[in-house]
Formats: sequence, C-alpha cells, structure tokens
Amino acid sequence: SDVCSSDLAALGGRVEVQSTPGAGARFTIVLPVTLAVMQAVLVRGGDRSFAIPAVMVEHVAQLRPEEIEQAVREGAVTWQSRRLALHYLPRLLDRDDVQADLRHTTPVMFLKSGSHAIALFVDEIVSSNQEVVVKQLGPQLQRLPGIAAATVLPNGDIALILNPVQLAQRAAARPAAANAAAPAPEARSEEH
Repeated sequence: SDVCSSDLAALGGRVEVQSTPGAGARFTIVLPVTLAVMQAVLVRGGDRSFAIPAVMVEHVAQLRPEEIEQAVREGAVTWQSRRLALHYLPRLLDRDDVQADLRHTTPVMFLKSGSHAIALFVDEIVSSNQEVVVKQLGPQLQRLPGIAAATVLPNGDIALILNPVQLAQRAAARPAAANAAAPAPEARSEEH
C-alpha cells in the first residue's frame, strides 16, 4: 500500500515487487542495516518537539512556579544533594526568541551523560517513554555536538534526538559575551 511504502521510505527502506504471470507476486521489504530503535522522552521546547534518549534521564520533577523562578534566577537546582546547572532547552539551541512560561508547574529533567549531569527544563513532556526509530543525520549535521540523530514522530513531524548535556557543554564553552547575550527565561505575569 502507499502508506506502507511511504513509511518505509521515511525509514530509508523500500518495497521490491517481483511478479510472475500465473504464479503470483513476491514482495520484499528492504530496511537499512543501520536502522535502530531506542526509548526516548519526547519533549516540547518552544514550538518544536525533540527526543531525548531515555537512558540519559535520571529523574523528572515538576517544579511549582516559585521554585522554577528561583532556580532560573540562581541558574541551578539541587537534586539528591547535587547542585546542577539549570538550562532551558530552547536556549541550548540558540533560540533566544523563545520565552519560557513559568506561571505553571514546569517539568525539570535531571540528565546524565558520562560523568556530566545537568538539569533541563522544557515546556512540556509530550511522552515519557516512546519507542522511536533512529535516523542518522547527514554529514553536515553529524558534526554538531549535542545533535545525535533524528526521528519521525507519529504525526509525521521530524524531531531531532538531542544530547542536552553536550549542548550545555557547548554553551559553556562559548565566549562570555555570547552567553550573556542569551537572556534567562522570564516569568510572565497573567493578564486579567
């Protein structure tokens, strides 16, 4: 069917059909050898969806507005007696145009990659444990630290699979002037 063919094409695969009159047809599904599946947490940062490997997620907490506002002011949050740098996902992707809405409970993810750990807040956790098909990136994007791969979401959108810990390390390595140019997310007051 067209749906099957388009889904296979999205994975980098194809359907081969061999037909013999009077004998029937043979359908062969060909998938790339590098096809991989992983568990991921799907999140929304601003107007975009992203996937974070579930193996990186140590814990997810929901912070009340006053807690997240204080953590943003301090640039860090304490979890299990560890003080972790706090980052807003769109900021790690140089999206300075996106402002976090801190008026509501905010999900904060405690992530670990190797010996490094950070706290990451996002606008929404879309799915806490989603199996995703990993699509390798082209050579232009493979060299970008923190962007591991991509996946096709059930609605057809493409989401980057990120390593936010590497993104935070990249942000920390930027010159101080560049980091200062990215304002911290602000709490927005509700209009009545």
